[in-house]
Amino acid sequence: MFYVLMTKIRFFLIGFLLVCSFANASESYMSDFAVSAKIDSKTALPIDIRKRFPADIKRVWASVRIHNPQKHSKIKMIWYQGSQKLMQSNLEGEADIRLYAASLARKEKYLFPIGKFRVDFILDGVRQGSASFEIVATQKKQRIAVHTECIKPTRADNKLLIDDSLKKFPEAKAFLNELKLRRFHDRGKHFSLLAPSGWKAKKETAENTYLYLSREYNKSATTYILRKIPLDEKQRSRIDKETIVKAISTMLMENALKNSAEILQKARIYPMPDLTTGSFSLVYKNEKVPLYELHTLLYDGAYLYDVVLVTDERGLEISKFLLLLAAYSFWTQESCR
Repeated sequence: MFYVLMTKIRFFLIGFLLVCSFANASESYMSDFAVSAKIDSKTALPIDIRKRFPADIKRVWASVRIHNPQKHSKIKMIWYQGSQKLMQSNLEGEADIRLYAASLARKEKYLFPIGKFRVDFILDGVRQGSASFEIVATQKKQRIAVHTECIKPTRADNKLLIDDSLKKFPEAKAFLNELKLRRFHDRGKHFSLLAPSGWKAKKETAENTYLYLSREYNKSATTYILRKIPLDEKQRSRIDKETIVKAISTMLMENALKNSAEILQKARIYPMPDLTTGSFSLVYKNEKVPLYELHTLLYDGAYLYDVVLVTDERGLEISKFLLLLAAYSFWTQESCR
């Protein structure tokens, strides 16, 4: 009797183990997580797997192998730049799928943002793995800004700009010794800007004002403002000095700064040194208030940005230096290491 009972228990355990083994064998899972410059359109196999892509690439592909997919499996690819979610690709109910690929495409007129990206691969709510890649700068001038926290002016070309600025603006030398730059950006949109550490950010003061920073230097209160200026299609096709003056004048008028707008029409505009033709700078003095406004206009192919420093006579030279550095960083995008 005991022998018969043990035999039944043995057969039951063997059967249970076989069922478990079979269940495990048919369990869905993912492997071969990859990011590539191209995929095979028929097999979805990745071609030209990379870790770095130029900013002018049209598409970045992510692909994954799915083992034992179930009829109601839910497959997701979630794309991130840093902690910011960019896009989610979904696939559901494909019982015969073995390989799945999806791409992140850039808009035709703009480049990919420079920086580090990640793709998370999720099967039925469980993250199975991820793949990381980096977008690096190209020689093209259209650019979308990096969303990093800071920048270091350490490369040789940055040093040339700084040395040249120090010759023109001696007051900047003392300030350079304490210069640690921090990148501010407009909440995941196109533009980011450098400002020295120690500048205090204030709340937004107008719809198109994304940053409002202030700092006292040489007993001179200096305010640092970034405004985003919308352009219509006609203006975008003709970015020149006249267009820039008109656009910023309109913005000033809308902000009830009529006196400033009239003075701006007479302002002297000149190209920024060592920068692309998409950058211009102007300086004008408000006759009623003893303040100078220094404007640097930056254009990224989609928006015009007005970087403003408002200061008095004592802060004028250092403000010119800061604008040079801020404008240059907009194009070089050298992130901290």
